[in-house]
Amino acid sequence: MEAFGGSALAALAGEPEAQIAAEPALAPTVDPAQVAAHVALGARLRSYRFDKYRTKEKPEDKPRLTDVGIHALDPGAAQSAFAPLEALAQGVFLTRNLVSEPAKRHLPRVLCRGVPGPDRGGPDGRGA
Repeated sequence: MEAFGGSALAALAGEPEAQIAAEPALAPTVDPAQVAAHVALGARLRSYRFDKYRTKEKPEDKPRLTDVGIHALDPGAAQSAFAPLEALAQGVFLTRNLVSEPAKRHLPRVLCRGVPGPDRGGPDGRGA
């Protein structure tokens, strides 16, 4: 299901916005809300880009996709199912950012600045 979401996002990357249908037929034995949540997770993970040091990329070469909607049978249930997966995606993005930074940026005081906490918008105000 994640692979489908990621592949769909890649195929639609040239568009300014996209809609992806999370069909229950993708996994007939799985709750449709979970199908939608995992399709959304795949799309979310595929959307990652580390652009911090890209200085020569032309604006027309940058991804245009800014808004993605996931269609589900029960949107409320799908959003609830996606909440913990969004936290997972944020952790994956933090890890990807850390491994993409040069080694000199891995000093403890520098690393602490990148970790979300209660005063920095961490999940549920509880921090990481």
